[in-house]
Amino acid sequence: MKKAIPSNHKRVTSLLLAGVMTCTLPLTGCTNTKQPAAEPTQGTPATTAAEPLTKTTEPVVRTTDPEPTEAPTTQAPSTEVPTDPEVRKNISLNDQYNTFALEVLKRTADSTEDNVMVSPLSLMLALSMTANGANGDTAKEMLSVLGGDLTMEELNQLLDAYSASLPSTAEAKFSIANSIWYKDHPDVVIREDFLSKNQRYYSADIFPAPFDGSTIDAINNWVKGKTDGMIDKLVNELTPDARMVLVNAILFDGQWEEQYYENQINRLTFTDARGNSKTVEQMCSEENYYLSGKNCTGFMKPYKGGKYAFVGLLPDAETTPEKLISNMTAESLKDLLANARRREVNVRIPKFTFDYSTSMKEFLQKMGMNLAFDKDWADFSKMSEKERLFISDVIHKTRVEVTEKGTRAAAATAVIMDAVSCVMPEEPLNVFLDRPFVFMIVDTEQNLPIFIGRVNSIEEE
Repeated sequence: MKKAIPSNHKRVTSLLLAGVMTCTLPLTGCTNTKQPAAEPTQGTPATTAAEPLTKTTEPVVRTTDPEPTEAPTTQAPSTEVPTDPEVRKNISLNDQYNTFALEVLKRTADSTEDNVMVSPLSLMLALSMTANGANGDTAKEMLSVLGGDLTMEELNQLLDAYSASLPSTAEAKFSIANSIWYKDHPDVVIREDFLSKNQRYYSADIFPAPFDGSTIDAINNWVKGKTDGMIDKLVNELTPDARMVLVNAILFDGQWEEQYYENQINRLTFTDARGNSKTVEQMCSEENYYLSGKNCTGFMKPYKGGKYAFVGLLPDAETTPEKLISNMTAESLKDLLANARRREVNVRIPKFTFDYSTSMKEFLQKMGMNLAFDKDWADFSKMSEKERLFISDVIHKTRVEVTEKGTRAAAATAVIMDAVSCVMPEEPLNVFLDRPFVFMIVDTEQNLPIFIGRVNSIEEE
């Protein structure tokens, strides 16, 4: 009897996004007989659990030459209000998280015919760090998209609690890392409250940096280190107006609970979205958890330890993945995962690897986060003491590798903050009424001329 998957399905929600695929049921042309063999390992196996997220109470210290993969040199002060356990007990992140996840997936999937994978957790963490610096209507818009009816404090606490609840083992490695890079210049003054809050709730590394080519390299090296090399380049450039980059990196490296043997891997036909058929390696097995939802069937395949699972959903013959995603709601997603049935199901999973990269700016604006990107109206006064900042871009990159040994997936998000450029004063224009002219006396309510005339000459006094 295979190990049961825990009833807490929320921990596999983000894995659903990698599971929308095409396969064929029932299983034909596959051999499911398992032969004893030495246990394979997944990619470069994790031999130790991810480093714990630590929070200390030292005052903030500035440095000028950060090493990209070293621990932060800044620490949260002891004046922070401790996390309220009642907040975590009485409210839930699930519904709003699912709403955000599906909205992001729908908008990115609609934008391309290529493969798509997003990490709603990576996006939410990076944007929530940013939202701690927002004020006024900018903060309201960001919070509405990210947290729905939650307050910023509640969202911070729930994301902190959820991140801490995600386990990491040698067989199923999971790690989250956050960092904030800001321009180290006398004119750039970042509020200590903003930095300390992000250290407390997001364990963010803080790096003052020169914001030149070396900073781009440092950010990318930091991301590469936190994703085991799966994402080696996140930021391509920093404009002269760039002041801050808020970064999240997530890594998952899980071995299947029951890995595949050679006789379970067959070259079989896969038909793509355009109707083209090709022969690819597909992994054949019997799984114990069957999913049945509106316009789809699916399965859950656990990773070692049972704390994470791969979810595959096959749209019904008369629908498509796009229609399936479009019709899915936070409630239907929650019900689909919660109602997994113990039943043997023959499964094929094609081996696949792909990278996905996109700017999230347009998608987030369509979701209602507009002011944060508007250099004229963005209010990040809780972030910067001197300059007016706005979000110039949100870069999101992911990579997934699904093989007979397990799954490796990584995501990274960078929120780029720019300063509103100072407009050089224009030369004053001259209007000298020193020759014939027209004049009016107008009603300023309706802008209608009450008097209008022309002056061709002026009598000497």
